[in-house]
Amino acid sequence: MVRLLEAKGVPVVTLCGEQKVGYVGAPIYNKESEIQGFLIDGAKGIGRRYVELDDILRMGKDQCVIYSEASIQKIHKIKHLMKERSPLEKTLGRDVYDEKGKSVGIVRDLAFSMETGTIEGIELSRGFMEDLRTGRRLLSLGSHVEIKDNQITVQEGGLHD
Repeated sequence: MVRLLEAKGVPVVTLCGEQKVGYVGAPIYNKESEIQGFLIDGAKGIGRRYVELDDILRMGKDQCVIYSEASIQKIHKIKHLMKERSPLEKTLGRDVYDEKGKSVGIVRDLAFSMETGTIEGIELSRGFMEDLRTGRRLLSLGSHVEIKDNQITVQEGGLHD
């Protein structure tokens, strides 16, 4: 899984020649709230550009590798999706509670699958010092997580260190 906020701003390079063509920008979602691609900030040409998820070979903390510059498309082809946002993006910065109402952390990032574009997890912070000491938790999305009325509740067994 790739963490969404971690990927934003990393350089986008081509497989052939490793030419830098821009930086990863905001995600583009389809109607099912799956990531379809990413805006490319600083790409050559007039107007905004994007790359589809299928054209991304690898995405990590240091770079995003695409096939070639031809993978970068004009935004007008997907303008109808530009207003789409995943409801999960609205959870960033929100508290997550266990069944008893105790806070188990704050949503700091979303993790998604490069193969499907589906958001599969939520990264939780328990505060700066606790994050340094034990690291952040990854909350896998599934039947043990309930997102209702802007509140996220996790049932027992849903948290992983």
